Amino acid sequence: MSNGVVIQCVDGCVVAPVPAALTEVVQENLRAKILGAMEDERPRAVIVDIGGVGVLDSMGFEFLRSLSHAVGLMGTQMVLTGIRAEHAAVLVQMDPDLGNIKTARTVDAALQMTR
Repeated sequence: MSNGVVIQCVDGCVVAPVPAALTEVVQENLRAKILGAMEDERPRAVIVDIGGVGVLDSMGFEFLRSLSHAVGLMGTQMVLTGIRAEHAAVLVQMDPDLGNIKTARTVDAALQMTR
């Protein structure tokens, strides 16, 4: 699919691996595909895997937080997976409000969490 954004439905969840570069174009494409899949599939959770993201800056995190808010408004929870050590270090320095974002180490762990 375009911009490296591939959405899958796995075990009643929408799973979205985020491409290495979380550009504005990728963000908008990812948001549209996830929200569209939510309408079509009615998943119990949306799992967003950022393990492939090279750099997670404040703009990227704000996108994830707003995506989580939109997912929540549609009645579903979002689980963020694939947080690497460098992501965690940056997030701790930013001291972000995670709001309703849940985290899991892997996609498999997130699938287990949402059962």
